[in-house]
Amino acid sequence: MPGATCPNCGKAFDGEIPKFCTKCGTSMDATPGDVQPVLQKAIEALRVCDVRSATAHLERAARMSPSCSDVWYLYALANIRDVQKYEMYIGMAENRENTSLGLFGKGDVHRFEEGWDNESGQMISKAKEMLALGNRNAAAGYINRASFMSPECADVWFLKATVAGDPKWRMMYVRAGEGKPVSKGIFGRDEFLEYQTKTLSTVTFRWEGANQKLRLDIIIPESRPITLNAENGYSATAELPNGALKGKAVMVGEDGFAVGTVLNFTLRISPGAEFILINQGFFKSRLAFRDTEL
Repeated sequence: MPGATCPNCGKAFDGEIPKFCTKCGTSMDATPGDVQPVLQKAIEALRVCDVRSATAHLERAARMSPSCSDVWYLYALANIRDVQKYEMYIGMAENRENTSLGLFGKGDVHRFEEGWDNESGQMISKAKEMLALGNRNAAAGYINRASFMSPECADVWFLKATVAGDPKWRMMYVRAGEGKPVSKGIFGRDEFLEYQTKTLSTVTFRWEGANQKLRLDIIIPESRPITLNAENGYSATAELPNGALKGKAVMVGEDGFAVGTVLNFTLRISPGAEFILINQGFFKSRLAFRDTEL
């Protein structure tokens, strides 16, 4: 085993250890004990399923102490949803040449997973509560955590379907939920359908006097892009959340580049609403909505 490893770049040194790394210049004063606070930060990040932050801490810890089994058990936990990576890191942790600081072992991996499964119900309930308050962004945050904690839970997938903007993804999530064997009984297909009925409306967009060489793209963050072109007769429908929505409309030429002025708008969505776009200006380069309450 090397005498020391640079805590920054990972360069290994045998025998006499220099005061500074000869590759990157970082101080070589770090000792195995210095890795403990870094591992603690990784553990705290994983408690709240912040895998990105945990991985950043683990990358640093691995450079500081690559022979510490605690590091690799934590890597296994961070990759528990990827079977191949999980088994690889478990194998690395169980290398007989490794030593342990006693902070995190194989039993802790299983305890974390069980804890996540129990806590996922709370995340699902929070997501449902946020949806009832109309806060889809907050709901999405809880759904993402629940998805990592308990990916085989049907409730998670029906919630994903509820906040999905693209109808194709929405139905994919519904089918995934229907195929999952486990449910918390908090948010199922009935709740999904009830939410859809209450919160979504089918609306129509039309482009009158359209330039036959152009298409019109309507971009609303809560939906898939809506395109009006010659193929659909410059008319299309979309399912959108009720209430005020912001978006933009842009004309696009045959070369794929934007033409004219981009129209930024706020529309009030309600059942059966129809929005008609027209061109204005001397060169018809500006878009506007006709007879629409913005």
